Amino acid sequence: MVWSEIWDSSIHSLPEQVKRRLNGEKIKADAITVNVEDQTAVVVGSDPEPYRVSLSECSCFDFASREWPCKHIYRLASELGMLEDWPPTILRPCIFLEY
Repeated sequence: MVWSEIWDSSIHSLPEQVKRRLNGEKIKADAITVNVEDQTAVVVGSDPEPYRVSLSECSCFDFASREWPCKHIYRLASELGMLEDWPPTILRPCIFLEY
């Protein structure tokens, strides 16, 4: 599967999706098992059952309620090297003070 064929690239820059992308990077390495050939993963999270993840769906509540990429999907895509063209920097609002 190709990441850009699954998700419209315009959604990834939305603030709520940027937050999910960053939260996906916080998932500990020992909490995710990736099957590179199948492009799937199992993620141990807060639920008693591990999350089953593919590039197009996840068994977590966030994905079930929104049907947009959750942090688990972003982490899988990252592990598979599919987010290399993702914006390398995230601009945060700044306050400029005049002296």
